[in-house]
Amino acid sequence: MHRTEGDNNISNLFTNGPPGAVVNAEWLNSVQEEIAGVVEGAGLTVQTKATDKYSQLLAAIQQLTNAGYDAVINSQADFNEIVERTGANAYQIKDAYSSVLVKNNAAGYLVSGSTSFLSDGDSYGVISINVCKEFKFEPGAFINNGDTGFYFNINADHAKISNVWIKGAGGMTVATQAFLLAADYVLYENCMVSGLISDASFTGFEISGTASNNDTVLYRNCKVFNCSGAGYRNGFSFNYNLDNCFDNGVKVVNRVEFLGASQVGADFPIPGGCSGVSLATLNGTDLAMFGLTNDDLRVYRFGSAGWAQVGNDLNIANAANNSGLAALNSTDVAYIEGDNTDLRTYRFDGTDWAQVGNDLNIPGLATSHVGITALNGTDVVICDSVSKNLTTYRFDGTDWAQVGNSLNIAGVGDPDLTALSESDIAFLDDVNADLRTYRFDGTDWTQVGNDLNIPGFGGNDGEGLSAFNSTDISLIDGTTEELRAYRFDGTDWTQVGIGLDINLADKPGLAVMNGTDVAYLDYNNDDLRLYRYAFHI
Repeated sequence: MHRTEGDNNISNLFTNGPPGAVVNAEWLNSVQEEIAGVVEGAGLTVQTKATDKYSQLLAAIQQLTNAGYDAVINSQADFNEIVERTGANAYQIKDAYSSVLVKNNAAGYLVSGSTSFLSDGDSYGVISINVCKEFKFEPGAFINNGDTGFYFNINADHAKISNVWIKGAGGMTVATQAFLLAADYVLYENCMVSGLISDASFTGFEISGTASNNDTVLYRNCKVFNCSGAGYRNGFSFNYNLDNCFDNGVKVVNRVEFLGASQVGADFPIPGGCSGVSLATLNGTDLAMFGLTNDDLRVYRFGSAGWAQVGNDLNIANAANNSGLAALNSTDVAYIEGDNTDLRTYRFDGTDWAQVGNDLNIPGLATSHVGITALNGTDVVICDSVSKNLTTYRFDGTDWAQVGNSLNIAGVGDPDLTALSESDIAFLDDVNADLRTYRFDGTDWTQVGNDLNIPGFGGNDGEGLSAFNSTDISLIDGTTEELRAYRFDGTDWTQVGIGLDINLADKPGLAVMNGTDVAYLDYNNDDLRLYRYAFHI
């Protein structure tokens, strides 16, 4: 896709003029092929003029959105089908469904009455999610709770519960909750409880009787609203692990702490093995990877069934194992070649990789290790162990060029860096073992705050770091073999939470996928993994 470059455009925007911007064939074809690509990417055949129903783009988006789920729920009958009775008032999602997407339904999904999932005379039911580790509602979809004692029992370790809305419509006389925690490392995201008026004891999100469940759960952007009654206790039954959560309009807690990390899913062996791995996150599920023994650039996607390759490899002839990647956006990566020191851009169209624009040769870079990270969709930062220069480069869609001045960092070994924001990076090298922050003002780089020396860190086994947000990073090195989190408060770095030992880690690559999950790969094991951080305050 490109913005218009037709005559008389203003800042690549159309104008009515006079004179008006020229609508040229290049731009029209770009729009056409972008849309056709979405349609074909969903496995549909683009219609002709005679068969066009003006509905294919919507159908393609819906099909792509539904991809990867064991069940997509569109109706009450669909919802009833995935649930089975296990005892009096007790139900569960069937074993066949490890991932479920519930689509918007104007009437909501009933949990009481003759058309609901209830059977054998039950007047209400509790649904355990069982083996369903991804339970997601489309925005606007909701459970029509009425005034029953229904709730979800979240009993699957590492479950992600997204956008689930339990909506009441009257008074309740049964002591209950909307969600009951009963597993470790659960993530609630954008979940809501509303309209429940209770004379009996009621809580929106109830904690577990097991300490490890409560210590490892995270509630992010969850809300309880329009709930009241003599029995209403609170929206959340404890006041930690709540990130941007609200109880009847009152913000409860906005700060969370890392507790530690654990692996999610199984190892995924990389065919052909790895050497000098570099990883870059394209979005919350897709990971670009380079550093394979056969010099291939490829994409892996993490879904309910684990990791799987997406699309085709691009072989980069004569590439060095120490090359680096940085994601500019969800399709483009900056690539720095460790041997010939060329900076270039590659684009992934969902199936194939192709180079975009021209190489920029950067003389004097190391052939042993180059660190790279992206500040935004056009700018990257590079540092290496020979020139020891921290430098910004900008891509204009065709060419790369240096922006501002370099900062020489004396004494660094093999550097690794990750962007905290569009101006700040976290920086670490394996000689000094100092974690620090640098800031770019558009012209010059300067250090911000103090170094944190990490004892036992460094050596020849490599390290990896990747940012969760503007203050927190995930970090591992091949000497301590511990996956950790560190936080910058504007002046100092401190470790938060506890480390996770990863046996035999060697030259590891690390890439944060979202606010909790990191992709991990190392040269020794040749296994791609996902680790999830838990939180506590």
